[in-house]
Formats: sequence, structure tokens, C-alpha cells
Amino acid sequence: MVTPHLHPVPKDSPAGRSGVRAGFSSSFTIRVELVGSVPPVWRRFRCPSDLRLDELHQVLQTVMGWTNSHLHQFTFDTVPGRPAVVVYDPCDPYAEPDPGAVPEDTVRLDRVLRSVGETVEYLYDFGDSWEHVLTLEDISARASEDRAVRCLAGERLAPPENVGGIESYEDLLKALHQPAQWRHPDMVEALEWTGRTGRPDTFGADDTNKALDRDARARAALGRFEEHQLGNAAPVVLAGIMSRLGTDARLHLAGFLADTTRDTAEPVTREVMVRGTHVIQGLLDGVGQEGVTLTAAGYLPPATVAEVMAVADPENVWVGASSREIDIPPLAALREAATALGLTWKSGGRLVLTLAGRKARRDPQVLWEHIASRLPVERGIADREIGVLGLLLIGADILPGADQFGATLSALAGIAGWQTRTGARIDGSTAFQRAEVTRLVLEWASTGVLITSHYPRPGEAEPVSVPLARAAFAR
Repeated sequence: MVTPHLHPVPKDSPAGRSGVRAGFSSSFTIRVELVGSVPPVWRRFRCPSDLRLDELHQVLQTVMGWTNSHLHQFTFDTVPGRPAVVVYDPCDPYAEPDPGAVPEDTVRLDRVLRSVGETVEYLYDFGDSWEHVLTLEDISARASEDRAVRCLAGERLAPPENVGGIESYEDLLKALHQPAQWRHPDMVEALEWTGRTGRPDTFGADDTNKALDRDARARAALGRFEEHQLGNAAPVVLAGIMSRLGTDARLHLAGFLADTTRDTAEPVTREVMVRGTHVIQGLLDGVGQEGVTLTAAGYLPPATVAEVMAVADPENVWVGASSREIDIPPLAALREAATALGLTWKSGGRLVLTLAGRKARRDPQVLWEHIASRLPVERGIADREIGVLGLLLIGADILPGADQFGATLSALAGIAGWQTRTGARIDGSTAFQRAEVTRLVLEWASTGVLITSHYPRPGEAEPVSVPLARAAFAR
């Protein structure tokens, strides 16, 4: 039962949403300490007083350095002599709240902490039982539009996840000061955690504030995404993924979405659009406004093959002198991509431009916007969703040529619910190949040619695939 002290906030009311709330302009300074840690692991941070507790949970995960991998709950006293109120995460499918427990997204921080010195308990990971005490240290005025959360100070890193609790953590700290034990298999993860220094006291507020800023951008991007129904294919596919996820997973994806949809000072120039559409433009010009008659076997005629290859493969990278489409698989892939993008279609033994193809052929900007609006083009659900996740990463400047791309795409595919038939993660090095047409379109945009030896590597000039991927998510 909810006590009168709480005043739960309806989620659909103005006071139940993130953002500026009329009549509230206070800022709280809070100290959070990990119970039982010696020397103490603690943080001091400033936040809006009207955060909901589900928002406060995200803040605590970031400032403490946890990975948000376990259940959590808040507990606090309301009226002396009455049982403490337990607040739980209603979005967690594994949560089993006791009768009378309150959903955390209906409770505001300034309804829990009202006076300096009041406290609330936060429990993270019901197995390791990391208990935290939050103490309200100061209440100050803030500008109504200032929603920033800032870490002010702190000491020592939080323990590694799944270490076994506070006692096991203390044993670990003792072992870290005995180099003879560092080769023991059980110490490998611990050594990675401490950077082999044996010093878990390297906490830095600057890095934490960068993480908090990214969290804020993610929440803002998620809010914009959920409020606006976009017409492009990519946001529609991403919305399908988001609909299956809990709050934490949605925010994780939204972090990449924030980087992909961030405003840039320079608009995409016509020169960039011309380069990014050059290969596909070559095919459209080869087909022409009147279309071309295909061979009896259904392939492009040799004259058209030669014309398109002269534009799409100007350096003659393709080995072989054949002018038959069947002998040039990359050209066949280009033709299939143009059809998948809705630019060409086969009719009565001829390959002709669609209405969209006719319009796009005359204007690089129209072609650029059309391509962006159709990506990803794969038909299979898994391939299509992996395609949109690849677009999301490329738009965030994480490119296929970087090691981070494969590992991150594999992790995001797992979050979206995709795995191999044996239950293993999709191989990060090959995951994007499932979205073959989308991958090729971005590769052609990046290189400006049909055939290349490698995807642009990190450090090279920014590939055109980055603004093209961002355009796919544009409003």
C-alpha cells in the first residue's frame, strides 16, 4: 500500500515525465556510499530534485561504475513505526516484488528525500548484495531548464561485477597486493579491472561526467525517437527492436542513436551526395530513361555492362575482359541493389527505371535521399534488424574497418534477441554480411567505386557512409 508521504506520480502526467516540471527548481547534492567498503567507495553528485527513481537508478549505475546487469531496489522509511517502503523496477521481467512494493517510475526523488540528512537505501545485485546509502547533503536553487547531473567528487572504484559481495571484494583487495598470486586464473578479471596496478582508487569525476553526458544525450534521443514517427525505413525497423526491449536496453541503443542523430555544423554538400551515389548513378545512367532490353538469359546487354563498368570501376580493378554480367558478380549485386532500393524493375524482358528511379537519376540529392529512406532493404527480419544496427553504428562513427564494429554489432544483435541456432552470439566479424545489400550500398558510398580492396580504415578521410547512415535516421 502506498503511504501518503509518497504521492506517486502518474506516468502520463506532466510531472511523471523527464523534462522541466512547472514549480520545481531545486537541485539536490547527494552522497552515495557502498556499505561495508573500507576505505569507503563513495560519490557525491548533484541532480534535479524531481528525478523519478528509475532515472535515479540510471544515475547511480553510471556514477558508481556498475554495469546495470542485475536486479535492484530502493528502500526507505516513511512514517516511524511503519514498515519501510520498497520500490522496484516494473520493467524488469525477473522482478518479484513483495505485496505493497511501489513501481520506481511512479516515485519522485523529492518525495523520498525532503530534508538535509535524510537517507534512502539502494540495493544492487540481489546475489552479491551491494548495499548503498544515499544521503541528502544540500538543497539549492537551479535554473528550471538545467537538467544536468554532475559528479562532484568520489573515491575508489566500485568492485567488479559478480565478485561475490563485500567480503569477497575485501579478500580480492588483499590478494591484489600479493603479486605472486597474479598468475592465478581467478585473478585475471580482477587484474583487468585494476589495470594491473593493484590500486582500485583511480576514480575520476571527469570520466564519470562524460558518461553522464552521454546518458543524458541517450535519454534525449530516446525521447525524440519515441515522440516522432519517422517515415524512413531505418527508424521503423529500430522502433520494432525497441518495442521488445526494457528501459535499460532501450537507453543503451539510444546512446548510439544520439551519436547518429546529433546535429552537425556542416550540412551534407552536393559533392558528398554525388560521390556517395556515384556507383548507383552509373547503373541508372546505363539503363537510361527508356530502359534496356535484357539478353535471352535475362542479363544486361554487353554494351550496357561496358558502359556501367567504365563508371563504376574506373581503375579496372575487376580482373577479366568479359562484358557479360554473369561473369561480373559485383555488377549483378549492383543491379539487385538498385531493384531492392526501388530504383529499377524488370518488365517484359526489359530493365527499366521506376518513377522514383527516373526522378533520382536527374538529381543527386533526390537519389541520396531516396537511398537513405530505403535502408535497410533486406527482407528477412533478422537480416533487416542487423542491417539497421549496422547503420546505427556507422552513423555513430564506428566503422566496419574497426575492431570495435564487429564486437559491438554482435552485442547489439544479442540485445535485439538474435543468436545462432546453438544459442551462441552471432559472429561479430561476419554479422554485417547478413545485411548484404545495405552493407554494399554503404561500401559503394564510402569508396565511390564498385570494387575495392578494403573498407576505409579508421583515420582515413571520413567515408561518405557516415552521413548516409545518419540520413537514414533523419527526421
